[in-house]
Amino acid sequence: MADTQKVTLSLTEENHAGILMVRRNNLKSNTYSITVAYENKAFNFTGKTLAFEARTPTGEVIRDYNYDGNTPFTNIVPAKGTFDLTINNDIFTERGKYHIAYIVFETYNPTSKLMTMRETTWDFRLFVTEDAYMGLPTIQSSIGEWLELIAQYKKWQKELEDLLLGDKTDMLAQFKAVEDAYAALNAQFNSANVVKKSGDTMTGDLAFDVTGERLIRAYDPATKVFQAGIFFNLTGFGVADWKNNIRPLTYSTATKKFNFIKDSLTLDGKNVATEDFVKNYSVEKEIFKGAAYFLDTNVFTWNTDDVKEYIYIEVSRYQVGTGALDYGKNIMIIPKSSLTANAGTAYWMPMAGTDGAKKVFYCSATSIKGHADNSESPNNGWCVRRIVIK
Repeated sequence: MADTQKVTLSLTEENHAGILMVRRNNLKSNTYSITVAYENKAFNFTGKTLAFEARTPTGEVIRDYNYDGNTPFTNIVPAKGTFDLTINNDIFTERGKYHIAYIVFETYNPTSKLMTMRETTWDFRLFVTEDAYMGLPTIQSSIGEWLELIAQYKKWQKELEDLLLGDKTDMLAQFKAVEDAYAALNAQFNSANVVKKSGDTMTGDLAFDVTGERLIRAYDPATKVFQAGIFFNLTGFGVADWKNNIRPLTYSTATKKFNFIKDSLTLDGKNVATEDFVKNYSVEKEIFKGAAYFLDTNVFTWNTDDVKEYIYIEVSRYQVGTGALDYGKNIMIIPKSSLTANAGTAYWMPMAGTDGAKKVFYCSATSIKGHADNSESPNNGWCVRRIVIK
């Protein structure tokens, strides 16, 4: 049989590779020389990372890729769209038909380590079968091996008897030396400033020499896939999800800020990036309360981030010589989106009645002020009572 079987896969058309037979414990016969096509041309995957993914007959997900000495992909020539794939025996613990199997091409941002592109070939099928050595052997099929084991056991029994009947004094002296060495080593270990076992308390700092990046992450031995954990380097740290290839949270010592990727942060089940969250958790801030004509000398400011939704302006009737009256309330709400779009433009707030009374305001994303006409008749029959931002 040839060292490798040649297989052609496509990203744009259904594959016709047939069923690839995989016998457990085979070596070279489980290696496939694969050519990947895109619209009938060789697929150039320069700059992309290769991975093999499949679903077992019972629904378990398998993922294999090159890492830490594990090299299922060899002889990789990206420009020609070719590589060799060796099916790892340790991955295929189930025999039967694998209807979903494909090659993944992934691209990652070199700075954030986040996946920016993922492409896959169409499915091809595998059939994993056992070899003659799988399962439990019967006595009838391996009687020769049992006889060899019995002979070995008798040999060991004879050597043990010779040892026990030999120089007991020398043997006891050796045991004593081992016991003394163990006691000395154990004393040194107990006096060491380390966490020795479950239940001990570490009182010092845990420090790592970091030249690149260090990871603390969970590993699933069943799927042989890293799950989630933390990473840290000389410029920050964060939380990573290796199973889904995302880093939802990072902290930078340069900016002194945390950064969450979109849709990764929720509060009380609400996505903080949505309008619903803003409406539920934005806080009202009262920037004026009283009674004023609100002239151009009346200026109030705030931070840009203080306004999440709108500015609220409340007006009531005003009697010259008496003051503000608690009736004839009028309300004006200016949405946040209008503040920047209409900055420097006059807002007119018409009052009830036929005399044409109004209040004039100038707003921006960070301020509000009145107008001198607000104190002139008939505008002076009204006054501003409250201004709230939210």
